[in-house]
Amino acid sequence: ELLALDPHTVDYLLGLFEPGDMQYELNRNNVTDPSLSEMVEMAIRILIKNPKGFFLLVEGGRIDHGHHEGKAKQALHEAVEMDRAIEQAGSMTSVEDTLTVVTADHSHVFTFGGYTPRGNSIFGLAPMVSDTDKKPFTAILYGNGPGYKVVGGERENVSMVDYAHDNYQAQ
Repeated sequence: ELLALDPHTVDYLLGLFEPGDMQYELNRNNVTDPSLSEMVEMAIRILIKNPKGFFLLVEGGRIDHGHHEGKAKQALHEAVEMDRAIEQAGSMTSVEDTLTVVTADHSHVFTFGGYTPRGNSIFGLAPMVSDTDKKPFTAILYGNGPGYKVVGGERENVSMVDYAHDNYQAQ
């Protein structure tokens, strides 16, 4: 319904697409749920009619949620969608009269470790095992968070789990 609107006939719009947070981009229903970049496009198409200009705040809040949950794949796909939204806004506005500010309210202890070579999936295993416990580890790691699991008194062996799953909680 959002994409079917005629922005020339709409002056005010409130879009409530979910009862709480939007779905992660990886889980979004592409038919019924608009993407962040689609919402930005429609917002600008409506707001740009104002001869005095406009202010638009866009938050990619699910990036943060993904990191808090230790779900790197979700968080990174959200960051890519945020990048698309920024690109969409830039293509619809002019650099002469538009100020675009992109920032974060905080960061996360998130690393790409293990000397993972080019071409290796960042959602895969590092090319070596830990020199501490001789177990494999994923290329993406968090310095804190819910992904640390102890199994039988030791760090979980990630080769025994589906570390490529969209909702895998990175160690």
